[in-house]
Amino acid sequence: MLVSELVVERAARALERQRKSCYEWTDEEFEVWFTKDPRFTKQPTTWPDGFRGTHKEHLFREVRTVLAQIHSER
Repeated sequence: MLVSELVVERAARALERQRKSCYEWTDEEFEVWFTKDPRFTKQPTTWPDGFRGTHKEHLFREVRTVLAQIHSER
């Protein structure tokens, strides 16, 4: 069974929400960060793991990796 994109997005949102909890953002402020803020959605970065992409793309990659690992252990 493959992990659906909906599951990946929900997990990514939850993880990012937890990571940004120190900012005490409202739900609306978090949504702006997650969907519109160019630093998160458009600015490419080279990550220490060799991945090149936006913060959001890297987050989704992290989540897919973890979910795939969990699935393969079942």
